[in-house]
Amino acid sequence: MDEQLNIIFALMLYIMDQSLKEENCTLDDIGAFLDYLNTTYFYKNMSYEDCKKIGDFIINVIISNEGKAMYFDGFDFEQRTYKIMNISYIANLVVIADSEVKRTSYYLTDDSYNLLLST
Repeated sequence: MDEQLNIIFALMLYIMDQSLKEENCTLDDIGAFLDYLNTTYFYKNMSYEDCKKIGDFIINVIISNEGKAMYFDGFDFEQRTYKIMNISYIANLVVIADSEVKRTSYYLTDDSYNLLLST
């Protein structure tokens, strides 16, 4: 469980780093990053393609909740009351990369920055 949480947060930090550098963060980039993490620290029997699939799973299922809106009961400090809040951790945009091929690039939302910077 610890390794799983570490990979999720490491991936979110990687996406944040790419965003701050104003560089694209495609599934190929994410797969390469996870492959680097695996070969350097985790030593699991996984190929680059496996890492890319795990990256896709983390992005689209875990962080994005399969595209379904996530609502949480949270405290609104300005209104000093609890209310239901919609939280979205990741967003994407279509970019042109390598010889005019369209790719999806991921970036963190303000909710993600709040989560990462407060943990």
